[in-house]
Amino acid sequence: MPRRALLACLAALALALPACGENGGGSSADRGGSTATKGAPAEPDAGTTPPTLPSSPRPDDPAEALAWVRAARTMDDPQELRRRLARWPVDAPDFLDTEETQIVLTWRIRMALQDGSIERAVDQWKLLLQHYEGHGVSPEGRGLTPEMIRLGLIDDARLLARRRAEGPKPNALGAESAWKHGADLLTPHDVEDADRLERARRWALWDTFDRWCAEVGAKPGPALGDPDTPSPDARPFVVVVSDDFALGEAVFQGVLARWMRDGKDAGLVGVLVPVRRGEVRRGMRRVAAADPREETAAFEEDAAKAGLVTTWTTASGLFAARFDEGAALAEAMGLERQETALLVVDRRGRIVARLSGTGLDPRVLDPVIQKVTGR
Repeated sequence: MPRRALLACLAALALALPACGENGGGSSADRGGSTATKGAPAEPDAGTTPPTLPSSPRPDDPAEALAWVRAARTMDDPQELRRRLARWPVDAPDFLDTEETQIVLTWRIRMALQDGSIERAVDQWKLLLQHYEGHGVSPEGRGLTPEMIRLGLIDDARLLARRRAEGPKPNALGAESAWKHGADLLTPHDVEDADRLERARRWALWDTFDRWCAEVGAKPGPALGDPDTPSPDARPFVVVVSDDFALGEAVFQGVLARWMRDGKDAGLVGVLVPVRRGEVRRGMRRVAAADPREETAAFEEDAAKAGLVTTWTTASGLFAARFDEGAALAEAMGLERQETALLVVDRRGRIVARLSGTGLDPRVLDPVIQKVTGR
């Protein structure tokens, strides 16, 4: 794994993933206190009763205040934990530039990412930069370098941009905000991260199918004309970018077949863009295809079961999905290995829903399909 990718993974583990004790369980680091940072406040051993704390700590005692914050984690009350973290007086004279404040700022970043707010996380990161040159300390006492935190935030921004753009109620403004917050953290040396973030932008931010095709270098879709006055033969359609394993999954295939069947009278078309991986589905396993012809045959069989076509011709244009184009398209869209993608396009050529990932259940988009087919 490249060093930069490893740093991002480490930051994600330290920041975005809740410790076992975040909801009251207590991780080994929680039980044993800090070992990564000298002087980090220790927590009580598992099974012991924590010291009784006042409803509010003394306003001039950072150590007591941090114990007060940590105590909220044992209550199994995430909202109380958030409330106590929010009350931390970062700029108070007795708290300014203390290790306790460093821990709280890092903790706030973690909680913001768990809440899906890259915006709040970046605000806390800026405070870390201002007071601690970007160095963080996790609630468990693990030291985090500025590079680890920054790269982790960029990766979270990428994931949030995609997530906010997906589902039956996409949030285009939220997706753009996540992308911009990630882009603002890039340096000229972050070539790989910039490329991944750019691919997330392509997937998340374009609102019409023709513009999206131009962005990812796909074959142009049907010329649907002016979005305000679609041509009489314009149809809604679904684009499926998938390998044979995902396409052969029973729920995934069954939902697509139902969409095509129920949307037939409305002219709904399902177009498969096959992603060649040299593998086919055999039961619940991926197995290597004997040769390209076996993979092609598997695609054709599963596409037929799902009611999908690989070449769609209309009076207004041609959408051609060639068997050797899917992998490049998946990469241009920012899909990770073994991920699948769905696009739902209405009669006006507008992308009205997206979905991507592994083990997709398209049923979440049933309301969108009903809307574009007029049911």
